[in-house]
Amino acid sequence: MKSNNESFLDKYWVYIVIFIVLIIPPLLNWLLPKWNFSNIGGENSIVIWLDFLASYINSLIFCAVTIIVLYKQIKSNNAQNKENRDANRIENELNRKSNEAQNEQNRELTLRTIKYESRLSALASLRPVLSEYMALFDLDDICIMKKRWQSRELSGPEICAYIKDRIETTKKVWYSLSLELTSLPECESYFSNQNRHYKRLLELFSTFICFFKLDVSDYNSLERRDKIRQSLNEESYLYPFFQAEKNNPFHDILCEYSDICINSIYLEAQYFYKDYKAKLDQIIYG
Repeated sequence: MKSNNESFLDKYWVYIVIFIVLIIPPLLNWLLPKWNFSNIGGENSIVIWLDFLASYINSLIFCAVTIIVLYKQIKSNNAQNKENRDANRIENELNRKSNEAQNEQNRELTLRTIKYESRLSALASLRPVLSEYMALFDLDDICIMKKRWQSRELSGPEICAYIKDRIETTKKVWYSLSLELTSLPECESYFSNQNRHYKRLLELFSTFICFFKLDVSDYNSLERRDKIRQSLNEESYLYPFFQAEKNNPFHDILCEYSDICINSIYLEAQYFYKDYKAKLDQIIYG
């Protein structure tokens, strides 16, 4: 009920004010004589009352106009304030969403940067280890020793001791390489390939040790090589290289491991670097 009254007054208050302003003068004119106020001023009482009523009506009209103007101004200000509040709320909401989107982009960029720096650091530490690992498959020094062995400048046991030291170095390098590769999930397939090459390299060194345990005269003589072939069993490392009478076991060993293993290691390492760097670019640039 109260809300209905408030709605009625809010809607018709201007008309009510005008009605009150208009009704008060005749009402006073009707009441004053009855209350014996008409003798105020003596003979000029009518003039005095007319002047009073005129001043009163002017004051009421001025007040009414002032109230109406003030009401209109307040109503206009409220409407403007509401419009400003709505505009500010919309702008604040847009700014909030924009800030959230920017913060999300910043977080994503930060995470990509951290991941990029981490992988870049891993690549920097992996590069020298891979270089050392690839150097293990360089057989030139063993070829030089083979020539010195044939000319009897070095004995077979001396070369075997060198190869055993190289095996220990190979194990250390492989251990370092495996630590680097297993810390990077995307290197799993590459690690598997290198593990296969590592095992073949150890097998190669074992074959070399068996080879340099031979006497030089046995190796340089075709008849002696044939006897070696006949004396070897199938489980021997040298057996596959002495099956034919006129082949060069050492040369066949180098061909098998150098042409196949070393070349594949080089190509795989080259592809690995390119693929790894490409993934680095994808991380930082999205």
